[in-house]
Amino acid sequence: MNVNTFKQYLDIFVGLYKEKQILIDLRGNQTIIRSKKELRNILDRINPNIDEEQFVETVFKIIDIAKSITTGTAELLKEEIEDDYIDLVNNYFLQDQSIKNTIATDSLITQDYIGNIEYEILTKRNRQNVSEILGYTLQLKIEIKNSTQDTKRIVCELSKDEVSKLIEILQGAIEDIKLLTDELG
Repeated sequence: MNVNTFKQYLDIFVGLYKEKQILIDLRGNQTIIRSKKELRNILDRINPNIDEEQFVETVFKIIDIAKSITTGTAELLKEEIEDDYIDLVNNYFLQDQSIKNTIATDSLITQDYIGNIEYEILTKRNRQNVSEILGYTLQLKIEIKNSTQDTKRIVCELSKDEVSKLIEILQGAIEDIKLLTDELG
């Protein structure tokens, strides 16, 4: 593939990634790429002449290059991939610090991680009078994955106070991460 086609596919991928039309999961031993809608339909709206198979191969190449750059192993790629491709990914895709951080951290995760979270609001009713609502709880469903993509599902029920406490803890964690990020530059 020539550099111009690579750049064209890189531009398309970056746009779709930022619009969350294409999602990537780098955690574990593999890279998973999903599209919100059928990829062929998405590409046809952009340019019906795009070769879908070549586009997907290019996206995997972009992700591999980005992972190597963000994890400090880009030098190993230079034997296999031209510097022009590495420079394009670095100077265009990885200029967004949020994307760069996400790819770096997701590529290096070695622990189990959350694959998906869903919730449902449950009502608690009086057993003698089921039309009487006593309160509400939150049923939280968490999908836990590991590096081999095995999945466990945890389902728990939380009171409003427990949900508030969980949110408080997670907000504290986000603030700590922001502090560390600001300190490290």
